[in-house]
Amino acid sequence: MSQVAFPITVFYDPSGAPLAYGYVLIALTEDVLSPNGQMCGGLLVNVALDGTGTMITVPQVYACADLIPSDVQYVVTSYTSLGEKVSGPDFVTI
Repeated sequence: MSQVAFPITVFYDPSGAPLAYGYVLIALTEDVLSPNGQMCGGLLVNVALDGTGTMITVPQVYACADLIPSDVQYVVTSYTSLGEKVSGPDFVTI
């Protein structure tokens, strides 16, 4: 059970323009047991976006089916460079 790249890597604002220099927060919906031990659901991963709204570093995550409980999801919320919420929370199953 290996990790995979987070599948959503480019983000846009409501007008369809790239979310330039914004950021995305990613977390699990609850605490889980992963192949490497326990992971906390409330732990946020902050991922910066470049000028085209693309993740500068794409996080590696486990598929939800590899976690216990397997019905867990990732929560994604995107923000502008000024910290204004653009979208989310959105729930993603990987």
